[in-house]
Amino acid sequence: MKAILIDDERLARMELRRLLAAHPEIEIVAEAANAEEAEILIGSLEPEVLFLDVQMPGRSGFDLLASLERAPRTIFVTAYDEYALRAFE
Repeated sequence: MKAILIDDERLARMELRRLLAAHPEIEIVAEAANAEEAEILIGSLEPEVLFLDVQMPGRSGFDLLASLERAPRTIFVTAYDEYALRAFE
């Protein structure tokens, strides 16, 4: 399963990569630090899943998903519990 990690915090991406190493069925094909980078990568790599931070400088994770014609499965990774309800929507 091809995955892209999208988070503005480099250390958060590193930790996600470490945690996902225990799941060989998940292949991390790219990382992005913002929605603009992610949008390009999603279009070219066609991942099956995104590990997506909600709050990023510029466009949010929600903004990114809204801009995609077809969004891959998405797992939100955020430290902010106030985004939980919106993420479930």
